[in-house]
Amino acid sequence: MTALKKILRTGSLKDFLIHLLIIILFGVCLTLVFFYVYLPSTTNHGETITVPSLVELNYNELEEVLVQRNLRFEVSDSMYSAEHPPLTVMRQYPKAGSKVKEGRKIFISVNRNTVPTVALTQIKDKSLTHLKAVLENNDIKIGERIRKSSPYFNLVLEVQYNGRVLEEGDLVPKGATVDVVVGDGYGKRSFELPDFFANEFEVADVILKGLDLNLEPLNLPAGKDTTDQVLYVVRQEPTPGTIVNIGEWVEFWLDTEIDSSFYFEKREGTILMDTTNGVVLIDTTFQSGQ
Repeated sequence: MTALKKILRTGSLKDFLIHLLIIILFGVCLTLVFFYVYLPSTTNHGETITVPSLVELNYNELEEVLVQRNLRFEVSDSMYSAEHPPLTVMRQYPKAGSKVKEGRKIFISVNRNTVPTVALTQIKDKSLTHLKAVLENNDIKIGERIRKSSPYFNLVLEVQYNGRVLEEGDLVPKGATVDVVVGDGYGKRSFELPDFFANEFEVADVILKGLDLNLEPLNLPAGKDTTDQVLYVVRQEPTPGTIVNIGEWVEFWLDTEIDSSFYFEKREGTILMDTTNGVVLIDTTFQSGQ
């Protein structure tokens, strides 16, 4: 305290500040010399190498390209593309044109040497748009598109690979091409209306739905309690043999018994399922008499 008072009294404060400034300037200069002279000379600072493009090169070519530039490489992962030969470089980091130091390691991704397979799911009874999305996500292409009779347009009926119909979960190589069978939107649109006379209503209703026909409100017998009773078709409109189209309406008249003034004998009585065209046919040929 006494020395400081002496300095202040003797006017040496100015000299003190000058010396302090000199020390600060010296420190700044020393820092600049360390970072811009000493450090660059020991770490090759400013001496950079331009990273070459490795994409599309084969794995076996990398060492020759990188060693002459004092660079290294490492395979970080692999992927698959049917459009490139095996072991082709697909990606690299740092990217081509980047500036790096000598000895820098370049990380690469290469195309797999073996073709991976994928399990296909949700490939049937779906729309063609849905199937396209599933196949694209699995790197699979659609080849031939085959139209088949069906009332549902572009409904996927089958997916084929090398002539074999694929089932849910079947394995297919990535990059493969599959053929698709889809509905043409037409199917069997017109046909003769079967004779439903004397059929139980529950049976007739199932057949009607199989034909893609609609049912009008039922006509029940007046004044009869039909609770828990078996009902039979005693009349229909349109009449049997009429040419109808898919989606048309059919009207039934029902009763708990067949008209006793007639007897009906079913000659064949066989319900035939035509699964090829998706249509149900019924042979209900009857003989009638007094």
